[in-house]
Amino acid sequence: YRELHMMHSQFNRPFFLAMECVPGSSLLCNYNTQQYFALRPSATQHGGDERGTEAGAGAGAGAESGAESVIGAYSFAQRIGVIIALDIYLNNSDRIPTSVHDNEGNPNNLLLHPCRSVTGSPGAASRGEGEGGDDSSSGLGSIVGVDVFAIDTCVSTINATTHQQLRRMYKLRVTSYLEKVYSPDPTVVAKALLRTKEFIYSETCYEASPQDCLDIAHGIRRGVQSIVSALPPEVLAAEMSYLRALVQTDWNGVWAKSLALVDLEFLGEMHGIFSRFGAGVSAGNARSV
Repeated sequence: YRELHMMHSQFNRPFFLAMECVPGSSLLCNYNTQQYFALRPSATQHGGDERGTEAGAGAGAGAESGAESVIGAYSFAQRIGVIIALDIYLNNSDRIPTSVHDNEGNPNNLLLHPCRSVTGSPGAASRGEGEGGDDSSSGLGSIVGVDVFAIDTCVSTINATTHQQLRRMYKLRVTSYLEKVYSPDPTVVAKALLRTKEFIYSETCYEASPQDCLDIAHGIRRGVQSIVSALPPEVLAAEMSYLRALVQTDWNGVWAKSLALVDLEFLGEMHGIFSRFGAGVSAGNARSV
């Protein structure tokens, strides 16, 4: 009876997470991160303009086709930046520290998976197992890119009725942070990313370079533009309707209760802030929240 009671307490839940059971993948704190920061797209792939960026590309929407793939178009640091933009939009503090959240960070919510060139076919890429270097015996070549997956993501919208002041302060923090990230002054950008840089070092012993910081900022800007393009309020409303009907058997009403906590008005306000920066307006105009 004791064993059955213990099993019931552990397994009587609506879902289970198996975050570390993906072959060939690992979490940020367990990887040789330095080699991944060194992987940069070519100048033509990097570009200087966030317009036309594919939505969701930095959060694990990788492709298999080598140089023209989404993997090749985003450096590792840029993909980290895209995920930061997503977390700011969702008010998810359980991943990468920024000045927006008073958090220590959680590297267990970043899953990394290397994309390798296929031996004998430099233009092709394949997701392979293991770390670093060539492995001709397995048919896998050098690592040409890294998938960065945002896992265990929380949507933590702030209700205006019960937490009006907190919501206003969060919007001000987001605006102030993006003003710095969008600054043309690299020193201002570096200061904005200081907490993120310290987090990377504490988890990997890798000191992010000034170029890494600029790449992270570039990724944040690409992420902001992706969210502006892909998640206007009308799309969010349609997605919520779809999600409400998705689960037919709702364990203890967990699904419905969780969806009820998502404040679409909050996400719409975040979209509005992102739109001001994504549209390239001045920092002074963007501050009016």
